[in-house]
Amino acid sequence: MIVGHANWVFSGGAQRRASSRGTGDGELATAGKEASKAAGQDKPQAHVDPAKEMGDPIERLHALEEADMQYWLQNPVPSHTPCLLVVGLAVSPSYERRGIRTALLGHGNGIADERGLSIWVHSSHQAYAAYIKAGFKTRRELRVDLDDYALRPPRDGEATMAVVAGGDGDSRWGQYVIRYMERKPSGN
Repeated sequence: MIVGHANWVFSGGAQRRASSRGTGDGELATAGKEASKAAGQDKPQAHVDPAKEMGDPIERLHALEEADMQYWLQNPVPSHTPCLLVVGLAVSPSYERRGIRTALLGHGNGIADERGLSIWVHSSHQAYAAYIKAGFKTRRELRVDLDDYALRPPRDGEATMAVVAGGDGDSRWGQYVIRYMERKPSGN
C-alpha cells in the first residue's frame, strides 16, 4: 500500500551533479538547457496578465496561473544554478498527520543537503505549513481573489477560503495564496 509520494526534479545543471551516482543524466541536463535556449526560454519574460484579455473567468484564472508560473520559472528560480524542484508531494488522506509528509520532505532535504542544493516549490495554500516546518521560506506570492473568477457565489454552508482564513462565511469565496518557496541547503 502506498500512503505517500514525493517527486523532485534536478534543474539548472543539477542533473550533471547528480550523475555522480551513475545516473548518466549529465548529457540530458546539457541537452535540455540547449533546447531551452533554442526555444528562447532562457530570457526573462515580463510579468503580464493575459487573463485580462479573455472573457471566460475560468480561462482567465488558468491564464493568470500559467503566466505567473512561467514568470517564477524564468526569474526567481536561478536557471544557471543547480537546484531541486518539488514537482509533487501527496499523502493519502487516511494517513495524514502521521509524519509521512515530514519523512518525505526530510528525504528530499537530505538529498539537497548532501549536494549543497537549494530546493524550490510552488506551494498550495494547504501545503504551506508543511513546507515552513521543513525549512522553506516564501520568496514570492500570487494572491488570487477567487470571487473575481467564480461563476457563482458560494452556497450556504459551502466551504470557502474566506471561512478557512477565519472569515464569517460572508458569501465570498475568499483569497487563495500560491507561494513560491525556497529551502537553502543545511548550513547556508
